[in-house]
Amino acid sequence: MLDTLKTIHSFWQYGVLIAAVVAIVGALAGWIGTLPPRLTARRAGTIYIIALDIQLLLGAALWLGRGGYGQLPQPFRLEHPLIMILAAVVAHVGQVLARRSKTPRAAARIVTIAVAVSLLLVVIGIPGLVRGR
Repeated sequence: MLDTLKTIHSFWQYGVLIAAVVAIVGALAGWIGTLPPRLTARRAGTIYIIALDIQLLLGAALWLGRGGYGQLPQPFRLEHPLIMILAAVVAHVGQVLARRSKTPRAAARIVTIAVAVSLLLVVIGIPGLVRGR
């Protein structure tokens, strides 16, 4: 069962990366003014957050199923989970701030920046992508 969960977790990372790119492009289009800013930013951010939350839940189940902190190799012990949780927090905070913003363009700007920072954290947190493992 854990092997299946690991496979799903490994493949879903591409869904998260694609959702992030779509969210950045959509929110940026709202920020620039080519699409309706409030609706575009909200949808773009929500799609990314859903994909990221699913990935986070899969990873947490996998992490706990494999023994958590004590049994896993170094990058998966604490570094990877903490960076991914931080990426999810940044994305969620960006959505909340966008909802509270005074103008639709400001909402789109906030979502664009939050998703970009979150994506940067995700890329840094993927052990094989940055460190070549």
